[in-house]
Amino acid sequence: MRSQSLGDLSFDAPLNGLLSDAAHKYWESQDGKLIVTSIFNKLMLKWVPVLFTYSDGTTADHYEYHFLVLIKSIVREAQEKNIDITDEIFAMVVDFSIPQRQGFSKAFKQFFLAQVDDTRTADELNTAVNGLLKGCEYHYQKAVTRVSRMSSVIPSEEKSDFCQKCKNLLTAGEEEFFQMVEDIRRKWPRTQTWINWWLIPENAQMLFNCMKQMSPALSSKLPNTTNAEEAMHATIYRGVGKGHTLFDGLDGLLAIEKYYRQQFEAKQCM
Repeated sequence: MRSQSLGDLSFDAPLNGLLSDAAHKYWESQDGKLIVTSIFNKLMLKWVPVLFTYSDGTTADHYEYHFLVLIKSIVREAQEKNIDITDEIFAMVVDFSIPQRQGFSKAFKQFFLAQVDDTRTADELNTAVNGLLKGCEYHYQKAVTRVSRMSSVIPSEEKSDFCQKCKNLLTAGEEEFFQMVEDIRRKWPRTQTWINWWLIPENAQMLFNCMKQMSPALSSKLPNTTNAEEAMHATIYRGVGKGHTLFDGLDGLLAIEKYYRQQFEAKQCM
């Protein structure tokens, strides 16, 4: 098992919250996905997986099972350590997968609607969920780069201008934001469908500062990307390979768990 390099991490970035993403190459089945959620361990100085889920699809229902187990596990751990259970302890960075977002929402509502000491309605829990998910900026930046390379959409001499305007959308104030959007639409009309997709409220509120539902204070505590989670997938592939059958893959995940547990125990003894 090769260790995760320090280059996989960015220590000048916030190292709190949860990172969730699905690895698409771990199982041999084309439908099989390995859903992974990780946290940053301050003793080990690296992101470590806390939950693996074998999934035979990527619907909202598949993600709901994963996130429901995650929420229950966090609550159980918090109760054992006398940690207050607040919504913020479930905050995470995700990509812009609609089923992933819907799955988390369903799991969060299912769990808290069943708690007798939580009097929030389903609508109130929906509002809470919107403030707990942060979108991966790297996925957005990759999409911007991909569009900028389409010469039929963005003339080559205007590529830099387009990329800068899209980058500025991330931090612009509300009035400035919508003016920038109109400038992009007017100058590059073939980006209409593309920019409209990013402006769908469910996407925009996870990404653009002026539309985020997550509080600035909470957002500042979380990374801006899921890059560390994707690096985790690469570490898993290097350690135990790809294209596993079910039981072979489960053995591989046990080996991954053992690897991180031994590292943690070694750090405790130092």
